[in-house]
Amino acid sequence: HPYNLQAYSEVPHIEVVTPTKEGGGTALMLCQQLSAVEIWRVETVDGSRSVKQKLAQGKEGQPLEAKASPRLLAVLSSASNVFSSALSPDGKHVAYANISALHLYSLFDSEGKLN
Repeated sequence: HPYNLQAYSEVPHIEVVTPTKEGGGTALMLCQQLSAVEIWRVETVDGSRSVKQKLAQGKEGQPLEAKASPRLLAVLSSASNVFSSALSPDGKHVAYANISALHLYSLFDSEGKLN
């Protein structure tokens, strides 16, 4: 009988940072998918520390209270599987790596405004 096998399963990676006040001060959430990285703006009622605790490994299903619906800011697509990704602590840059390269992006324009 045929079996549906994957070489490896998709490992979800979620990271939350609270950018500087120039970035609006609202949390940014990175969601790593198999062949893309998504950046979301999340305005939570919970404090930044509470958000990070709720997204800790093993607690991913806990709901976050939001002031508004999350807003998708960017989808960075990759021609091959994404192996690793990260947001800078200040929320200004995002990086991800696939089999062929390391990609680094600025989330802010030259005037310091969130793109």
